[in-house]
Amino acid sequence: MSGNTLYASTTSFVKKEDALLLTVLIGFTIFVRLYLLQMINVGPDEIDYWFSAKQLATGGQYPEIMHRTIRWTIILPVAFFQLLLGNHPIWYYLTPVLNSIGQTVLLYAFGRRLYDRGTAFYAVILFTAWPYMWRTGSQIRPAIFSLTCVLGTLYLLFLFLEKERRRFLLISAVMLFLAYQSKITNLYFVPGILILLWRSKRRAAEPLFYAGSLFGLYLAEHIGYWIFTGSRMGRLGIIASHHLTSDFAEALPGGVLGLFARYTEYMEFPWKLLFLIFIASTVYLLAKRKPWAVELTILHASFFFFLTFMVKSIDPIKPVESFLDRYYIVNLPTMSLMIVYALKTLFPDRMVRVFFEKRTAAGISGGIAFLILAVTALPMPSTVIRFYTPLAEMDQHPIPKTFEFMSLMETAVEEQLPIISVDTPKPLDTANRVFYDSPAQGRTMLMMSSIELGSHSIYFLEGQGRPLNPDDPSQKVLWCDRFNFDMRILPIGGIPALADVYGDS
Repeated sequence: MSGNTLYASTTSFVKKEDALLLTVLIGFTIFVRLYLLQMINVGPDEIDYWFSAKQLATGGQYPEIMHRTIRWTIILPVAFFQLLLGNHPIWYYLTPVLNSIGQTVLLYAFGRRLYDRGTAFYAVILFTAWPYMWRTGSQIRPAIFSLTCVLGTLYLLFLFLEKERRRFLLISAVMLFLAYQSKITNLYFVPGILILLWRSKRRAAEPLFYAGSLFGLYLAEHIGYWIFTGSRMGRLGIIASHHLTSDFAEALPGGVLGLFARYTEYMEFPWKLLFLIFIASTVYLLAKRKPWAVELTILHASFFFFLTFMVKSIDPIKPVESFLDRYYIVNLPTMSLMIVYALKTLFPDRMVRVFFEKRTAAGISGGIAFLILAVTALPMPSTVIRFYTPLAEMDQHPIPKTFEFMSLMETAVEEQLPIISVDTPKPLDTANRVFYDSPAQGRTMLMMSSIELGSHSIYFLEGQGRPLNPDDPSQKVLWCDRFNFDMRILPIGGIPALADVYGDS
């Protein structure tokens, strides 16, 4: 094992320097998350979590038990804040932002213990500012909750490797169980964790204790689902019946070599670039026998091995998970640590010392924030603008838009306007379950129906407003659009998607 003591094992974590840097990092995190907030995604994943939490908080009928509605690590915290603050859609963004702040603290503490303040500081900056975290930090999705739980898992695991106290190991197992509750693929870390525990003492007691703790928690959960849902296979049976039977993987490349298309054909360029830097950093740290390089590499190898080769069928070979970039992100904190530590050790001390001095580090974080402001003020291609709201268009920012949507919904209800979407029910479902369904106003979710209009399907809420009359292009409706989610009151003939039906109406 590389290194028997952690960098800061004999010192208190909370010092003036740490407090200063953490204050800067938390401020930076709040700025990035709020300024670069993205509009609520139409899901249905995100909406299922929000609506499930709403039903718990208001005592409504809980939705169908399926793989999304049993992710309690997501649903229970959201329900808690709805119970505390209400279910106005603005609170949708609260738990992602709070999780982001918690991740900043955990990653800084983790990096501080493994390496030093400077490495921890810049690892948080890289992790927080990574563009794909802007999207992750805006939505109620598994990744933002998984990141908090996995960081807690690893921090306590390495604390056990230092202190050798079983309570750290037990709490680490509990945190990993919570991570599994948000996304089952977080269990891909388990083999790597067990290998690390065996390497620490070359004995089976610690791996067996960890695995036994996880299994005990799983067994209790399994029995609970068996009793209350009748599913003899517990969570696995619920997931298999709703998720593994889906056909999302049918269009993905087949065969063993096709599994690697996740990293080639389907991985977007920014992730490819980051992965190349990460791999180079890992090789460098391993070659130089730097502290904790082996341990972190084992954890990464464990996760990516199973992410790549877990399949739901052998003939033909089909992956369990679709090839989406968001599945990498749970490794981003530790990847950031390795990249920053490699960069720090690669150059002579005299070249990097100034960048790791606390005042300079704080100034650099402010400079990055200013750079973000500057970039968002410049004209950019649509592939870049999809990550943020341009500075000149702050009236389109999700926070004011959320209040605008609520006002539009109230107008539609008051004026009895039909509420519709075109060609896809998803934006209407979002409007229905997030903006219309409001116990505070005495309204609950309505059924959706559809009619055919030319080559289009028009989806509308039953029992809301005047009947929809597609023969009258001047009839006002509340139109719900998908990309990005939007709501507008306009004549039905003015909906862009229906231009081929109504022409210039």
